[in-house]
This record gives sequence, structure tokens and C-alpha cells, in this order.
Amino acid sequence: MRFLLSSMLCVSLLGLAVSPAGAFEFTLADNAAAIQVSGGDWFPTFDASWSVNDELVLLQTFGLTAPLPGDEDANTLGFPLANTNLDPRPDASGMLIGTEGFSGLVSLVLRGGTFDSDLSDVAEILELSNTGTSVLTFFQSVDFGARDVSIQEINENTVQASGVDFFFEEVVTPGWDRLLIDEEVEPGASGVYVLEWDIAPGESFFISKDLRIQVPEAGTGLLLAAAMLGLATRRGWIR
Repeated sequence: MRFLLSSMLCVSLLGLAVSPAGAFEFTLADNAAAIQVSGGDWFPTFDASWSVNDELVLLQTFGLTAPLPGDEDANTLGFPLANTNLDPRPDASGMLIGTEGFSGLVSLVLRGGTFDSDLSDVAEILELSNTGTSVLTFFQSVDFGARDVSIQEINENTVQASGVDFFFEEVVTPGWDRLLIDEEVEPGASGVYVLEWDIAPGESFFISKDLRIQVPEAGTGLLLAAAMLGLATRRGWIR
């Protein structure tokens, strides 16, 4: 079903006009969960802030580990939003990104538990292509901010993070080329990990990911504004 949705989003994207790269933002929501997706000038890097019951849970960042020469000429297509269940708000989207030597389609589907529920799930499909002549490295980071969590590699496809009344799991197919945790990302860092995939020249492949989380009941976690501020100060290592 996730691959079907990815294909549907791709078809929708093909009918949209190309627009210059630049800042963008949209929100997916389902019951008690929400994801705010935003991008800036350093294309094609973008962020996905995941909250449950209006409290920030984590920040994902996606992109290439180094900018490409054509970044200033990068293009994006629109970001179609879709609603796939009874909650009337959009809960699915796709982003078609491209610059000289690289293109990708990123599809997101959010599932949230009922209000005051502590559960949420995100399915992600990444279709990445290296159209250049050198190896590219695509990364995804997950930052839990000030939460006290223990992050561990369960196997070559699974990462888990756990703490008091907190559980997170990401399952990835195929597995990553490198996994960096805490101080492997940056000296002194904690509550953060990075997955990296090397893309050979001419290579195209799918990455299928499922992320699920269980957090404390509403009102016992981090306040959204404070958590956002904390995460915003921790991102110097990304670039």
C-alpha cells in the first residue's frame, strides 16, 4: 500500500509546474499527531518536526552530506497533500526534489492515535537517483532534543530509542551503509543518530521506512515551543 501511495503521489506531482528552490512549509496531521515539514535555501535538505498531543517528539532532517555545484539552480515541484482516512486534515504528501546530478521523491504518510493517545506512526518512501558522475551520500538524522533516551542498533535494519515512558523504533529496508549514534555524530552529542546511504553514479533505489513512537500521556512531555528551541540549537553538525 505504501508503494501504491508513493506512485499516486508521483503521478500527482508530474502535473505540477516547476518552481525555484527556496523556503517551503506544510503540515500533515492525523488525530493526535502532526508533522511540520519545512525546507530552506540549502537544497535539497529539509526538516520534519513530529509532534504528538501538541508536544514535539523529535526532529528529522534529510539531505545530502555536501551541497552539489548546481544547488543554486535546484528545482522543486509542488507538494500535493492528500487525506486517506476519516480525519479531514491532510495526512499524506510527496516531495519531488531535483538538482544537477540528483533527484528524489519523498512520500510521507502519518497515522496518529486518538486524541490524548500516546501512539503515532509514520511511513516514509524515498526514491533516490544519482544522475551525476560521483558517489553521493544521502542522510537522515533523528534528534530527540532534551529527552533522556538510550539509542541502540537492534539489527542492520532497526534502530530503537527508549527512555522513561518513551519508546521509538525505526525500521528501514534496505539497511543503511552507516549508522552514527550520539558522540559518533559530534563530540558531546546525545539523543541523536544519523543514517547514511551511498548512492553510486547512475544508481536509483527505494528506501522504505516505518517509524513508530509511544510517548507519555498528554501534558507530561516537553512543551512544543521549548523543545523546538532546544532542537534548533543542536543542528550545527548537519552541514
